[in-house]
Amino acid sequence: WSLVIHLVAYCAEGQLAQNTLRCEMPMSRELMQQWMSRVKPYVMLDATVAGFTERGHALISELEILEVADPNLAAIKEELLVPVIVQSPTFGALVLDRRSGQYEGNAKWCGIDVRLSLSCADPTNPSTAIAIAESLFSAHDSWDKRVKEFAAARLLELKNDSWSGDNQEAVSRQDFMSHMKLQVISVEESGDFSLWHDD
Repeated sequence: WSLVIHLVAYCAEGQLAQNTLRCEMPMSRELMQQWMSRVKPYVMLDATVAGFTERGHALISELEILEVADPNLAAIKEELLVPVIVQSPTFGALVLDRRSGQYEGNAKWCGIDVRLSLSCADPTNPSTAIAIAESLFSAHDSWDKRVKEFAAARLLELKNDSWSGDNQEAVSRQDFMSHMKLQVISVEESGDFSLWHDD
């Protein structure tokens, strides 16, 4: 097992760097779980780097949580804690989740509330992803029907053969589709999108 930490900024040999660095520290599962409960987002750490993997990931041999904040890192932390919000005429406020690099918001799809997630290569410019989402939502009735019909064609037989209890009646195609509850819509800047349902 290994504890994996992603740094957004760090000081090494007196030099401040503000870029992402993946760090790994081999340890037991129990110890890893203890550290995972202690290391919260934006916490400051003191780590000893023993080397690097072939992929450039830092290998940590010692790790401590800093009791006194480094002033340079503290300034970066304060900057990162300021929300990045983009206003869309269609979706309203979209908030950047810095950990995933995605914009998150809420929207209406066929009259129901859903969560909307937008992925873009450059978080400072989500305009392409927003435009693709707007195009998708403008044809929501058509896409909603196509997605449900596709899911029924792929999963209905499996549902009736394997997922139903012994005393349950077979589910009809229409019942299957009517029980699909859309939760999240994910849109990629590339044009790909996913509709995540709960049944």
